Amino acid sequence: MTTSWLSSHKQLLLQQIKKQTLPHALMVTGVAGSGKLELVNWLAQSLLCQVSSVVDEPNSVVPCQQCKGCHLAKQASHPDLFHVELTSNHVGVDQVRALGRFLEKTAQFGQHQVAIVHQADKLTEPAGNALLKTLEEPTKNSFIVLIANDEQRLLPTLISRCRVIAIRPPIGEDLLHELGSQSDDPFVNLSHLPEIADPQIMAQFHQIREKFQHFITTTQGRMALLELLKSNDNSARWLEKIMTDLLRGQSQWLHSVSTNVSFTNEPVESLSNDLAKHQFWQIYKTIKQFNQKSAKLSQFNREFGLEKLLVDIQMILQNKENEYGTALS
Repeated sequence: MTTSWLSSHKQLLLQQIKKQTLPHALMVTGVAGSGKLELVNWLAQSLLCQVSSVVDEPNSVVPCQQCKGCHLAKQASHPDLFHVELTSNHVGVDQVRALGRFLEKTAQFGQHQVAIVHQADKLTEPAGNALLKTLEEPTKNSFIVLIANDEQRLLPTLISRCRVIAIRPPIGEDLLHELGSQSDDPFVNLSHLPEIADPQIMAQFHQIREKFQHFITTTQGRMALLELLKSNDNSARWLEKIMTDLLRGQSQWLHSVSTNVSFTNEPVESLSNDLAKHQFWQIYKTIKQFNQKSAKLSQFNREFGLEKLLVDIQMILQNKENEYGTALS
């Protein structure tokens, strides 16, 4: 995927490296597919490059990709590079403590140490508190970079200790041009970048979309849809996007949804006519409330929540009283 929108971030970070003003802790945020990992890997290589600290020419290439430091970093075998990666459903406190022990050591190869915390939005609360302590007591020439799809899941105190770099790819036609894609949807934006850019993710999105559209038009297939939703971490966000598209269609913002976005060739209006406007809005608000609750509550039971979500949507479709907000508030 072309990620030319990272250029300005790289230029700023490179200036800070050369001037030795790079913050000790950084957080790189953005949706999946926006280029977070590319930027972080580039930053780690730049910090570990053996020539980055001595090259001052404005047109110099950093990282050089030629020195031993660059080669070791690319091979993930650099002794001064530490990765904290997801091993189960969460990033645990033991992994964060291992990061702390790594930073207590002296750099073995170069002058910098770099630690990367992948999927930082899945830190447990104890792990988040342990990481906060590490950030409050930085060691010399060490840098910690957090990568997060959804920073709202992180402790506010953790965010406050980091310089946040929010990656925002272009929108609309500019984004499609970057990706070499086409769409009749003028609302192409960050919220569904992965569905456009990654064929495998697009296929998963289309499968959920088909099951969800079948469910809200027939009230059938709830359990099959539930299993699909449980199997994908992005599924609830996708439901919100699907409802947004349907609301656009009902409001005649879009005359139809093209085949590379919609799962079928049917225009959105043909589905919209089966439901009243107030039902659309109730379903949309219920899904949005679910996403807000799951983001804010660290101990949120996602499987139970998804099951309750579909039951409440079914109640809306059957014109029964919706008790979802009362149940989770």
